[in-house]
Amino acid sequence: MTHDEAKLPLGLFRPDQDDPADPLFSEALAQMESNQDLASWFAREKSLDQEMRSAVKEMMPPSSLRDSLLAKNKIIQPSIFSQSRWMAPALAIAAALILLVVMSALIRPHAPGVDPVIAALTQKIPALTDAHNHAKATSGDFAPLRSWLAEHGGASDFQIPKSLQNVGGVACEVTEVEGRKVTILCFDVETGRHPHLYVVETPGSQPDPAAGPVFTEIDGVAVASWQENGKTYFLAERGSMESVRNLL
Repeated sequence: MTHDEAKLPLGLFRPDQDDPADPLFSEALAQMESNQDLASWFAREKSLDQEMRSAVKEMMPPSSLRDSLLAKNKIIQPSIFSQSRWMAPALAIAAALILLVVMSALIRPHAPGVDPVIAALTQKIPALTDAHNHAKATSGDFAPLRSWLAEHGGASDFQIPKSLQNVGGVACEVTEVEGRKVTILCFDVETGRHPHLYVVETPGSQPDPAAGPVFTEIDGVAVASWQENGKTYFLAERGSMESVRNLL
């Protein structure tokens, strides 16, 4: 069994549920004991699996979901299932495998092509946007802010949306997500309105030049995101999506 072949059964193995003596896992587990790289990979995978399980447990479906589903038309079984006893379970298995592949691609932030820092930061945006404990503030002059951010490891050569370049007050801080520095700017637009701009270095990112910002809502926070010159930007505000659009 090669290093890569061992990853398949190890990826399926659940330490708290599966039997290590099971022939399906035993050979791969034995190989892992003598292979430090494989052991490190396994530890990262199991840690990620635990994070995913915890995140899924925290997800609460909308209270109206049950009534909405019950209100839908009843499913009528196609006649094809009554014509063949083996086709129904075969199609069910195929559908389950397709669903598993799709779900894995969507929820695993460490999957190829998905930046784990961006995935983690996206989930933290509502809490960060609600927290106003910024370390540095000015009356609108960005030069001191850029200097302070550079000294503390944050991005300092960021671009600011035109509508926010002349606001009366700006505060900033530097936080860390998944080991990478994130610059946070808080704009005092008007009483009670404090949109936040998050900037994180994403070297190697190649956005589509023709693509505009992506708009989404995360726990009641309207968010616009885009990439530019090796950085990913998030403009967030707890409010309407139209307010965020007007800031760009």
